[in-house]
Amino acid sequence: MRRIAIFQRDLGVGGIQRALLNLLHHIDFTRYRIDLYLCDKENFFECSFPKEIQVHYRPRLPYWCRFVPFFLLRHFFPRPRITEHYDVAIDFGGDHNETALDCCICPADKRILFFHTDVGTKYRLNPKYRILFGFFKGKFHCFDEFVAVSEGIVSPFRQVTGIKDKPIHVIPNYIDVPAVLEKSRETVDFHVDANRCNFVAVGRMCHPKGFDLLLEDFAKAVKRRDDLHLYFIGDGPDRGQLELLVSTLHLESHVTMLGGRPNPFPYMALMDALVLTSRFEGQAIVVQEARVLGLPVIAPKRLEKVNPLVHGVDDIADALVSFQKTSKSPDLLEQYNASVLQKLDELLCS
Repeated sequence: MRRIAIFQRDLGVGGIQRALLNLLHHIDFTRYRIDLYLCDKENFFECSFPKEIQVHYRPRLPYWCRFVPFFLLRHFFPRPRITEHYDVAIDFGGDHNETALDCCICPADKRILFFHTDVGTKYRLNPKYRILFGFFKGKFHCFDEFVAVSEGIVSPFRQVTGIKDKPIHVIPNYIDVPAVLEKSRETVDFHVDANRCNFVAVGRMCHPKGFDLLLEDFAKAVKRRDDLHLYFIGDGPDRGQLELLVSTLHLESHVTMLGGRPNPFPYMALMDALVLTSRFEGQAIVVQEARVLGLPVIAPKRLEKVNPLVHGVDDIADALVSFQKTSKSPDLLEQYNASVLQKLDELLCS
């Protein structure tokens, strides 16, 4: 039986956290023993761990440690020892110093870092990230192999990190189809106007998600077609700015913000289509979840490279105006999920 250590800072709101939970519920426990290391006991999602998983908690680093070069953190900020030996140690989130440090000190035959975003585009568009990157970039050289959640983010990762010769495997996120379907049937006190075309955008309200871009396109569409309504599921630091933009664009009667929802699926199930306008993504698992619910996906062509199942459009406003309701055809993702588990087995057993 292969022993695997997985390091993730928290299970707060986010696609990475949901992807990890999906995976943990579908690991073959006859082949793997999993120890999960977290730095935070709070979680956003309604979750329980399979009884086979041992959960351990590690201390978080002070905020200011983000501005200390990684090699100094590694040598002068010792972490509590990990005494167990593992075949593979995984930094699943790939973003935080705590998990990278713990993965480095973990007695393991192989260390793997997962990355879930387009590091190249994030580096180019986000000045704060460029500054932080200068402090933590040394961590990448401490890992033996890497996993990207889509083919489109491999080349940018190599260019920005300087990792040229180490293996990078492409393994998309696993989607818990039965859970999505079951949760979508939960009763909620919410209804949509069936006489309108109802669109939904899901995600954290922050700059990378591009909700401001969506609102600008939606305002153009509403001027040409009045029976459109847009719902947002999510919360975050940009919510106030987005609410102000709704008012500025005079969209109050066409836009509804539902806030963060631990279970977004019963709301999504009532919609006619998902709209995704992120400035960059790693994969966007909400696309696969929408497909499970039978929702068409409207997204720009720039996101095709990270979502092969998406057929991008040149103009979001035009796509909204021309959208016509169709009967929903759920995709149960059997082949997709089987491929994910096969690739993961090959990675963990090599």
